[in-house]
Amino acid sequence: MKLEVQPEEIPRVKFFRVSWKEKAAVVKRKSGMNIRLVVFKSPEAYDALQKFCEEHSVEVVKTRDYLIMEKWEKRDSSRVL
Repeated sequence: MKLEVQPEEIPRVKFFRVSWKEKAAVVKRKSGMNIRLVVFKSPEAYDALQKFCEEHSVEVVKTRDYLIMEKWEKRDSSRVL
C-alpha cells in the first residue's frame, strides 16, 4: 500500500521497540489515521525516517526502550572481532 503524506501533515514521529531487537515507529498525523511502521526489511529505513524528520523539522520522540536498543547497537557495531 502506498500513501503519500506531506511533511506539514506530520507533527511528530514516535520511535519504539516492539520485540527484543525490533524497531518500530508511528507517524502521527494532524488529521486522519496515524501510520504505524513496524516491519522494515532494512534497519537503515528507521535512520532514513529520522533524517527526514530532522530535514523537515518534525518532532522526534523515542521511548526509553528504543534509546537503550540504539545504545546496544552502537556498542555492538564498535566491537571488532
